Amino acid sequence: MLDTINIFWISFAAVSLVCIAGFWALLSLYSRQRRELEQARRQIESVSANLAALCSGAVGVDKRVARLEKVGRDFRVWQEREQSQGQGQGGNSFGQAIQLVRSGATAGKLVEELGLSRNEADLIVMLHGMKEAS
Repeated sequence: MLDTINIFWISFAAVSLVCIAGFWALLSLYSRQRRELEQARRQIESVSANLAALCSGAVGVDKRVARLEKVGRDFRVWQEREQSQGQGQGGNSFGQAIQLVRSGATAGKLVEELGLSRNEADLIVMLHGMKEAS
């Protein structure tokens, strides 16, 4: 009978130790999973904030591009009007500049021959080049 009680307590102690070890392993695993989940949540929040910033920036860039396209269209309309008026009056410096650029003149030549500012000459050369590309 004594041997049966000792075997019972030894078995009980062994099962208890296995249960405690299993519980400890599960608790450790749970703790690690919580840390990983928290880290993943922080990363998601960071990516979300970055995405919001990128979207906001893209909206700003889109507005600026739209505004620049409108300015370009308005300038082309003005340029064409000036050119057509100048041709009707025997020519003006912008009409002459466009003709010179079409024949291969540089911005420096426009400044020298027509008295345009360097910015005006550069713009006419740039716009004429854009017309050929499109």
